Amino acid sequence: MKRLISLILIVSFAASSNTYEASAAIKAGSTCKTKGETKVVASSKFTCTKTGKKLVWVLKISKPNPTPSNSPKTEEPSPTFPTSLANLKEYFEGIPYSAWSDVQKKLELNPLPKTSVSITYGSNTKARYSEDFTKEKVFLGSRVMSSFPQPSEVRFYEFNKLDVNWGKEEASKYVSPFKLGQSFSNQAELLCSGEDCDGAVTNYASGVGLVLVGVSTPINRYGDISRFKGQNDLHEYVHAVQGIIFAGKQTSPPPTLLPCWYSEGQPQAVSILTSSSSIKDYLNVRRGWMKDNRWMLPDMTSKSIETFLADNMKTPCPQSTNSLNYTVGYIALEALVSV
Repeated sequence: MKRLISLILIVSFAASSNTYEASAAIKAGSTCKTKGETKVVASSKFTCTKTGKKLVWVLKISKPNPTPSNSPKTEEPSPTFPTSLANLKEYFEGIPYSAWSDVQKKLELNPLPKTSVSITYGSNTKARYSEDFTKEKVFLGSRVMSSFPQPSEVRFYEFNKLDVNWGKEEASKYVSPFKLGQSFSNQAELLCSGEDCDGAVTNYASGVGLVLVGVSTPINRYGDISRFKGQNDLHEYVHAVQGIIFAGKQTSPPPTLLPCWYSEGQPQAVSILTSSSSIKDYLNVRRGWMKDNRWMLPDMTSKSIETFLADNMKTPCPQSTNSLNYTVGYIALEALVSV
C-alpha cells in the first residue's frame, strides 16, 4: 500500500509541475496579488511589482557575467535519479532523466530488433507519411522491449473510406487467440464509421501484430499526423506486445486484463521515451503531452489521482476521463520505468 501511495503522490507532483505554467498564465503585465512575490516560468523570473495603483508581474532580466570565449561549455547537471519506490518522492524531479537514461541503455545493449514491419495500403489509400518513420520507431521500440516476448512481424493495413471493405476483408483473414467482443472485420469498419476514417486498433493475431489504420481524406484532416514521426505506430506495436504476453494464457483480450491507465500508459511511455532523440527533446515532448491535454479531474491532489487510478483499474472504464489514461497513465508508467 505504501508503494501505491508513493506512486500516486509522484503522479500528482509530475502532473502539477508540468501543467503549472499553462494554468497560472503568468506573463509580463498581468495582475498579481502579493507585492514582492516571485515566480519562475520557463526559466524566466517574474516579480510582483506595484506599478501605479496596480500589482503586476514584471519580468526581471539579469545580465549574464561575460565569460571568456575559450571557456568550456558545461551542461547543467541532471537531477538525482530515484532508485526505488521508496525514494521516488524525494527524487521525483529525476524521474524523466532516469527513465530516458534507462531506454538509452537498452538501445545500447540490444542493437537488433526482434520484429519486422510490413505496410499494405488499400488501392485508393495514400501513405500517411514516409514508411521509414514507422519502421525506424518500431525497430527502436523492439530493441527497447528486448526482454519482452514479441511478434516476429507486425503488419499494418491502412485504408480510407473507399477502401474500408478491403480493410474488413483483410482483417477477417486473421484469427485471434482471445475471445473478442468485436471481430477484426467489425473493428476495421468502426475506424471508418464516423464522418471519415481515423485512428488505429491493434491486435495480436495469427502469430503476428495486426494493426488496422483508418486514414482520413485528406490525410491531415484531423491534424498533421506526420508530426509524430512514427511514435504513434510504436504506440500500436506495444499493444501487440501486450497481446503476445497473454496469448495462450488467457482467453480475454489484454485491454480487459490490464488497468486502463496501464494499457495505454505503457505504450505511451515506451513510444515517447524511445522516439525522443535527446533528453532535451524528451522533456519538451513530455511537457507538451501534459500541458496540451485538458485536465478532467477536480484538481491535481493525490486524492483525485488515487480516485482516477482506482476507477480505471478494470474495464469498462469511465469515458469522461479516458484521455487521462494517455497522460496520467503515461506519467505513472514513466515513474515505474525510472526505478
